[in-house]
Amino acid sequence: MPRPHCPRCCRPLDHCLCALIPRLGSRTHVLILQHPSEVRHALNTARLAALGLDNAELRVGEVFEDLPQLLARPGYRPCLLFPGRARNPSCSSPRRQRRRRRCWWCPTAPGARRASCCT
Repeated sequence: MPRPHCPRCCRPLDHCLCALIPRLGSRTHVLILQHPSEVRHALNTARLAALGLDNAELRVGEVFEDLPQLLARPGYRPCLLFPGRARNPSCSSPRRQRRRRRCWWCPTAPGARRASCCT
């Protein structure tokens, strides 16, 4: 029989991290795109980040058909955050009136490099 898991952090109940997850306020909307193969990863940092950040949204999938609509939300300027040496110049510009909508793609996910090039 499988061990019972916490419904919030998805970790085994005897290793639940919910009490340790801080609530961090943010004016920036963070959209986290997670590959399905990463959901059962032991650390599942994408889920923990979404739980700890106010104004964060976690989407799981390989293809996000509604991504153009999500990124076109009025009042937001989308920026792609992807670990690496190259900086995204659209995110390093001076503060503007519009709030930023940041997308984060897990770099260990299959197809992550392809996704970062297409965005």
